[in-house]
Amino acid sequence: MEIWLTVVLAAAGAALLLPVRWAALPSPPPGATAPRTWVRPPAPALALTALLVVGLLAATLVPGLRESSGDSAATGARALLHGAIATALGCAGVLLWRRGRQRRAAAQLAEQVLEACLVLADELRAGRSAERALELAAQGCSALDPAVRAARLGADVPGALRRGGHRDLRLVAGAWQVAHRSGDGLADALARVGEGLRAARATRRVVGSELASARSTARLLVALPVLALVAAQGTGGGSWQFLLTTTAGTLCLAAGLVLEVAGLWWIESIAGSVEREL
Repeated sequence: MEIWLTVVLAAAGAALLLPVRWAALPSPPPGATAPRTWVRPPAPALALTALLVVGLLAATLVPGLRESSGDSAATGARALLHGAIATALGCAGVLLWRRGRQRRAAAQLAEQVLEACLVLADELRAGRSAERALELAAQGCSALDPAVRAARLGADVPGALRRGGHRDLRLVAGAWQVAHRSGDGLADALARVGEGLRAARATRRVVGSELASARSTARLLVALPVLALVAAQGTGGGSWQFLLTTTAGTLCLAAGLVLEVAGLWWIESIAGSVEREL
């Protein structure tokens, strides 16, 4: 029963950190009241509440958690601690996964912006209008859609590009704005921006390969204690029994996992700060 409780708490804690997509609601007519929507509380608060409620109930009400060889209070506290460890691991795993996904999405967007910038320069040199060139470039880069709409309406195209939030889009917006103010060729300005983005991409690839080795080393160091425990269990050392069935072992397990997750998070933070500077 204790194992099932741990699994349930880990799944609940991980699920609470998954992003929620809300369906877009139509705007109410003038004078009407906007419909009320349910807003989810912060995930850490829900995870902590679920952990405390389920863990305390299980520790006090489930007879299977009370071992005949030990006292019920210590067994219940140990079960609660196991649930806390599993929940924290699930939450940390989801957060690390989301950070990796955001990093890959940012790299993919940078590639799309580079290609769009080169397409813009080529289409403008071929005699296309700025609006038509934007439309063609947006086919491979959805981040240009607001700029396309702004160009169709005669609105501020550089402002729409800056609202995309990506630093490469801000460079494109700056080239667009300077070219229109100074009267210089927009195609040449975008071509120069494209060359700069291409050089930055080459630098990011070199740095990314170096950071990949550091990330792989960190993951290997995290896996080594688990491999050591498996090897010790095979020799009859009883390491898992100590870690899972005794209070001192559970505390050691919690401390080790905290240090491992902190190390992974530290490596990811250092790598992320380096990537943001490029």
